[in-house]
Amino acid sequence: MELPDDGQPEISKSVQDDLPGHPLKPYVPPSNLHDVALPRSLTLEEAYRTTVFFVERYLSLETSPSLDFSLFYQYMLADPAAASDFTDAVRRMKSREETL
Repeated sequence: MELPDDGQPEISKSVQDDLPGHPLKPYVPPSNLHDVALPRSLTLEEAYRTTVFFVERYLSLETSPSLDFSLFYQYMLADPAAASDFTDAVRRMKSREETL
């Protein structure tokens, strides 16, 4: 690959198109969330999205959010293995004898 004058490699259009998109579509919640009934259970996808929304909310409220939470949020959105790690955590929780 030949480098341009600035010394930085060019990313071709085809490579950019191969990159995965944001896993979650932007979502605007209702203005009064207290009117939304809580379900008795969630699917794995709903639980994963709930975790993402929880971390987003935390980050939006903090003036100086924890770097750990910021990195965790980026990991959940960017790494395809994050969903698999999440389901492994659910399996670990469900394998416990005790219930919450």
